[in-house]
Amino acid sequence: MVGADLAYCPPVYHSPTERGHELFNVVGHGAIIAENEVLTSGTVLDMAQKVAVHKRGSVALLVGLARYTFVADPVEKMSGLVLLRLGSQDDKDYQRYKKSLEKRGIGHLLVEPPKNPVSASVTPWMGQEIGFVHDGEADDAMNTSYFSNRQFETSVVSHFLKSRNDRVKAFVSGVLPSRVRHAGSPVFSRSGVILGIVSESLKYPSDTGMRVVVRSLLCHPKFMKPEQ
Repeated sequence: MVGADLAYCPPVYHSPTERGHELFNVVGHGAIIAENEVLTSGTVLDMAQKVAVHKRGSVALLVGLARYTFVADPVEKMSGLVLLRLGSQDDKDYQRYKKSLEKRGIGHLLVEPPKNPVSASVTPWMGQEIGFVHDGEADDAMNTSYFSNRQFETSVVSHFLKSRNDRVKAFVSGVLPSRVRHAGSPVFSRSGVILGIVSESLKYPSDTGMRVVVRSLLCHPKFMKPEQ
């Protein structure tokens, strides 16, 4: 499953040494579900936009090391999800970096949007095994030579939450050792079928750890067709 990052890019800096450089701070994630489409939670996009305004920057959509322009569809009210449609690739530096890696024979390691839509399901069930990639909180466990602090988690669908105005069907994972730092990551089954989007972390009084709340794809028009 390929992921994308939503970040704000501030035009001004506190440090004089950083003047003239673009800096990015990831505030949320998304799932690339087709060549030109990224799915995320409406709350992730809203937060990214508000942070960008506060920091006097702009929202950027990052796929691997490449930055894309995008247009957001209206948030689907019943699922709380939003589809971002990729535009042009807005990063000349990335093209130079890509050519350099291709010259060395390792250009295939770069993240590119998939050519074919990913498989999806609107019918997760209790006990189903799930997996997702997220930013881990265990910074002291991460080797500083790693490219990123992403980590992979597996769990199961523990139970479903009651429906409310902004979500018809959402499910909760089993207990995890830490919370999810940023929302928006795709959640998928063992076979790689996308089941939903992480929206938040949750902790019940009796829990010894955290859980993730996942908004399912139910009611989003993109997925209300015969399952792929």
